[in-house]
This record gives sequence, structure tokens and C-alpha cells, in this order.
Amino acid sequence: MFGDRPRVTQQEWKERVRPALSSEGIKDWQLDKLEGLFEQSFQENPAIPAWKPGIDQAALDQTISYIKSHPDAVPFDAHQLELIQSILEKYIAQRL
Repeated sequence: MFGDRPRVTQQEWKERVRPALSSEGIKDWQLDKLEGLFEQSFQENPAIPAWKPGIDQAALDQTISYIKSHPDAVPFDAHQLELIQSILEKYIAQRL
């Protein structure tokens, strides 16, 4: 169940997704904050042996929802959120 979901790995985040977001004008400090929000997704979970680390659609949806509900704590405007969502969805879809 958990292992079968398409996901963006931490390596893909660093090599592809982060540079793609940066090229769209999202600043490094914002990307650091975003990466911190996804940190748990990148970790192994020994309690769930079938778990594979990475950002899947569920983690993306939860994180976008969190950012929208905490606008003072997480510094992204609506345009940046659309970019984040579309770029990550593009890389998640490539894994199908």
C-alpha cells in the first residue's frame, strides 16, 4: 500500500525539484522552509515496514493545506503555492 505510491525522493528533490522551483523565482530561504515541511516524508519509518520515503500526492496535499492555513508561519503567496504544487505534481506523475 504505502510503497506503491509514486513519490519524489530526497535526491530528486535536491537535483530536480528544488532547482526547478528556484528557477521560477522562489528564494533559497523559502525552499529551505518548504524542505523542512517535507522532512518527515523523506525519513524511513521503521513502524511501517512497507513505507518508502519521499513526497507522494498525499504528503503534497497535506503540506499545501498546512501552508494555506498558516499564512503567517509559512511565507508563500498564492502564485508560489500554485508553482510548488504544479512542479511537484509533475515530478510525482513522472513516477507513474
